[in-house]
Amino acid sequence: MLEGINRSRPKIRDSRLPITKELLLLIVKILPFICSSSYEVKLFKAAFSLAYHGLLRIGELAVSNGKSAHIISISDVSWSSFGVLNIRVPSSKTDQLGTGALITLQSQPNSETCPCKLIKSFLVDRPPLPGALFCQDNGAAVTRYQFITVLKKSMERVGVNYKNYSSHSFRIGCATSLSLGGVPDAIIMQLGRWKSNAYKTYIRS
Repeated sequence: MLEGINRSRPKIRDSRLPITKELLLLIVKILPFICSSSYEVKLFKAAFSLAYHGLLRIGELAVSNGKSAHIISISDVSWSSFGVLNIRVPSSKTDQLGTGALITLQSQPNSETCPCKLIKSFLVDRPPLPGALFCQDNGAAVTRYQFITVLKKSMERVGVNYKNYSSHSFRIGCATSLSLGGVPDAIIMQLGRWKSNAYKTYIRS
């Protein structure tokens, strides 16, 4: 009960900056100059795009200290008609019962950061192995350290100081974009899988 009360209290707004659509595009474009192989380029293009458009937490994309309880696996990915991408998020830190959630992403034909296009391109090269969706070419799951390191290098390469950002900046950026675009609060909460008004701390003006 106390846990529920704590979740309902507005959290103090943090100072992390949002990764905007424009910054996401710059990051995606610079990856060929950061990554060590074409496979890694495809991997991180897909991972960063999905982190943004799916409002995902890093724990849903990469393993940390060997823990993978919340990570999205290859079996959680499916496609519907007209190129719609379905991603099942098995659980998260706010999903105490582990019921999971379904993210549905529409194709964006004219966008270089379209998650459907980038995921599809990555899956062509991904080894046919079970386990984490985002894995190295040897099947090992991408780690939190690798995700953040590539993100940091990419941002610094395009002239952005990573000090004021974090992996959560993808989530902050998309939530802010939706809010500024007039999307109702209830829809933003649903898309971001927020159970309380905590999502308001993610909105930047």
